Amino acid sequence: MIDRIDQALTVPERALDFTAARAAALARNVANASVPGYRRVDVSFAPLLAAERESSWPDRLQAFAGARPHAEVDAGAPPGPDGNNVVLENELVQIHKNGLVQQLAVELAAARIASLRLAISGRG
Repeated sequence: MIDRIDQALTVPERALDFTAARAAALARNVANASVPGYRRVDVSFAPLLAAERESSWPDRLQAFAGARPHAEVDAGAPPGPDGNNVVLENELVQIHKNGLVQQLAVELAAARIASLRLAISGRG
């Protein structure tokens, strides 16, 4: 039973891991927006998307469980005159988008927990 509970929460747990790591990276970018030479960092959700593309559920679950977020320097963002490539307005938009993804992950986890509660109580 515990294994099924872990499986039910693997996807939202990983999504929350990624959104938390991305929130920290975006906050770091905002904090360093005026530091000459600072290069913005971001966290890619590509490992989660790759996990979703796995054909079978066991493989998909294993891919989700193994996905780990990490911040990388955004080499595609052009630097300004001082070498800093942070555009504050863009960071604020990304913070808002990340918050929406995080909210979705929380709602998914809540729905799965509610489903488990119904199953445990025998009313589902």
